[in-house]
Amino acid sequence: MSNTDSFIEEVTEEVRRDKLFALMRKWGWLVALIIVGLVGGAAYNEWSKARSQAQAQAFGDAVLAGLAGDANPTLLEELPTANANQELVKTLLLSSTRAPRRWCRDCGRVAGLGRDRWPATAVPSTGAFEGADGGRHR
Repeated sequence: MSNTDSFIEEVTEEVRRDKLFALMRKWGWLVALIIVGLVGGAAYNEWSKARSQAQAQAFGDAVLAGLAGDANPTLLEELPTANANQELVKTLLLSSTRAPRRWCRDCGRVAGLGRDRWPATAVPSTGAFEGADGGRHR
């Protein structure tokens, strides 16, 4: 009795194994393709992040080099940008270097800020600023 049970168990195990191998032959390529796709996607994601970080670092180094010393606007104008955020930073830096702010010697405020919105034109003789109506701010 025991020999027959063991024989049936062996046959059942072989049938299960054959079904498993048939299933692997039929669908194994799909499982392998999914695994390769996941690994490839993760690798591309990491490569993309590293490339973006390297571009951002290069842009930051170029900005620092452009702003070194007296902030030469021609170095900033030639600065290559990789995306819209870098273009915005470049535009803001260029606008800040083209029109430097001047201080009013009398009141200590910056021309162009505040409620009066004074133009940044200094009167050479006094150092005061001309107001929008032609009068001088003191």
